[in-house]
Amino acid sequence: MRGMTSKFVRRNVCGRGMPRPYIKIDATVGTRRALSVLKFLIMIALLAACEAAPAATTADPFAGVPQVKLLATVPPLPTADTRIQEANAAAALPTVIPTALPTPTPYVGVFLGGGAGENLPIFDAARFTTPTAVIATLEPLTVCEFTPDERYGTGWATSQVVVATLGCPGETAASYDGALQLFERGVMIYIPSGEIWAISQGVPTGRYWYVASAPPEQPIDQTPPDGLRLPVSGFGATWAGVVGVRQALGFARTEEAGTPILVQRFIGGLLIQDLSTEQTFALLGVTAPTGVVYGPF
Repeated sequence: MRGMTSKFVRRNVCGRGMPRPYIKIDATVGTRRALSVLKFLIMIALLAACEAAPAATTADPFAGVPQVKLLATVPPLPTADTRIQEANAAAALPTVIPTALPTPTPYVGVFLGGGAGENLPIFDAARFTTPTAVIATLEPLTVCEFTPDERYGTGWATSQVVVATLGCPGETAASYDGALQLFERGVMIYIPSGEIWAISQGVPTGRYWYVASAPPEQPIDQTPPDGLRLPVSGFGATWAGVVGVRQALGFARTEEAGTPILVQRFIGGLLIQDLSTEQTFALLGVTAPTGVVYGPF
C-alpha cells in the first residue's frame, strides 16, 4: 500500500530461550507517534511477564536420601607423670602478694589545750634511754653445820622473820637444870651459868632483857597486891635493877621453881624452851641487853 511501510520486528524476549514472536506493524506517517506509544506499552507488558515467571530451580540430587550423622570419638588423654601433676597444681595456685603494714609514726606536736605563750615541756631524747636488762643472781643455798633441835617443834619456823633472823644454829641444843618464875605479863628464866632472861609477852611480838649474871641485890620498897608477890634472889635483883623489867612484867604470880630448860644458840639469836610445859620462845639478837621476842610457840 502507498504511504504504508511494513516492518517485521523480531525480538528475543527475556533472553531465556523462549520463542521469539514476530510482530508486524503497519503504520502511516500520521500514526508514528501512536505506534511508538504502542511499542512502549508492549515492551512493558513483556518485561512484566518476564518478572512474573518463576525462576527455574536446580533439583537437589540428595533429596529423599536419609542422612546419617557420625559422632567423633575423642581418645583419652595420657595420664601425666606425678611430678608434672604436682608442678601443674603448684602453678595453678594463686600468687599471694604480701601487703606491707604501715609503720606507726610517732606524733610530736602540741597537745590539745596548749596555746601560744604557755610554758610547754620540751622533749629531751637524752632522758629516755634503752633499759638495761637486769639478770637476777640466785644466792647459793646455805648448808648449816648444825640443825635446830626437834624438841622445839615447827611452830617457830612458821614465822619468816624468825627463820631469816636466826639463821643457822651455832651449836647443838643444851638442856639445863634451870629455874623459872611466872609474872603478870611474862616470865623469868635462869640457867646455872648465871644467865637470866626476863621475857615480856606480846602479840605478835614482845620484848626481852638479858643479863649474863644478876646485878647486886637492892631493897624493894613496893608492896604487891593480894595474890601476887615480889621476886627474890637473882630474879628479884634483875627485876628491880634492870630498867624497864619491873614495868613490863609486873608482880610475880608464882614462886621461883626449878625446871629443865632447853637452850640452842643461833647466829642471830636463840631458841629457849621450858621442857616441862614445852613452850618455846624465839629471842632475836645476840649480845644486845634487850631485843624482840616471838612466842610462845
